[in-house]
Amino acid sequence: KDFGHESDDVLRDTISAAQVLPDETTPEKGVDRSLFHEDLKDMLKILEEDERRVIYARYGLDDGLGKTVTTVAAQMNMSKSWVRSQECRALRKLRRPWYEKRLKEHED
Repeated sequence: KDFGHESDDVLRDTISAAQVLPDETTPEKGVDRSLFHEDLKDMLKILEEDERRVIYARYGLDDGLGKTVTTVAAQMNMSKSWVRSQECRALRKLRRPWYEKRLKEHED
């Protein structure tokens, strides 16, 4: 047997599998991540519109890129203190026990 060619095939299969399923991604984790995002979106509905916009921008919930207070303030044409106060108010609401419990259900 020519082991060189077999090991090339194994390596190629491993690389292909890694591209399809990134580190530690399983179908179960994908479903849980999807459920987590649905729960999070439901929870964010309790926030006022400004609070929700700040949270989405600060934590990158739309585009995956979190932004600084300064950047969010500039984008929203508001002061940094206003952005901080909106963020604090929103986080205070989201830290209520029943919401916190709902998110902790998704922890591994």
